[in-house]
Amino acid sequence: GFASQTYADDIAEHASSQGRPAILIYAGDFDGSGEDIFRDLVERTDCWAKARLIALTREQVDTYQLPMLAGKETDTRAKKHSAKYALPSAVQVEMDALDPTVLRDLYRQAINDYWDYDVWQSVVEAEAADRDTLDNLGNRRQLIPLPHRTKRPQTRRFRFT
Repeated sequence: GFASQTYADDIAEHASSQGRPAILIYAGDFDGSGEDIFRDLVERTDCWAKARLIALTREQVDTYQLPMLAGKETDTRAKKHSAKYALPSAVQVEMDALDPTVLRDLYRQAINDYWDYDVWQSVVEAEAADRDTLDNLGNRRQLIPLPHRTKRPQTRRFRFT
C-alpha cells in the first residue's frame, strides 16, 4: 500500500544520512494503484538519485502469462491505467503471480547495475583483516597473566528491617 508520510520522511532522512546517492529498486502490482504507489513514494521522499520500476510491467505480464484479474472500475487510477495500456477494462495483476525466482533475478540484475564489485571486495578484505587483528588481540590477552589478589574485596552488607 501507500507509505504514510511519517514513513516517507523516515526513508528520506535515512537516505540523505548515508553520504552516497540513494537508488530505489521497486516491484509492485500491475494496476493503477501499483504504479501510483511507486510514483507517490518517489515524489514524497524526493531523495533518489535513481528510481527504477523492475516489476510488474505490461511486458512481464505478457511474457510470463500472468493472470489478469478484474480491477475496480470505480478507482480513478484504474481507469487511467487501463487507458494507458489500451485495456478494455480495469485490471490488476498481483506481484504474487510472478515466480519468486524470476523476481529474485530481476532484483539481482538491477542491483548488479549499481554494484561496484571492486569496492565490495576491498571492504570484505578489510573486514577479514580486522577480524584477524581482533582474534590475535584476544589470543594475546589469554597469555597475559592477570594480577592475583591478596585480599578478598570487601562487600557491603545491608540490613533490612
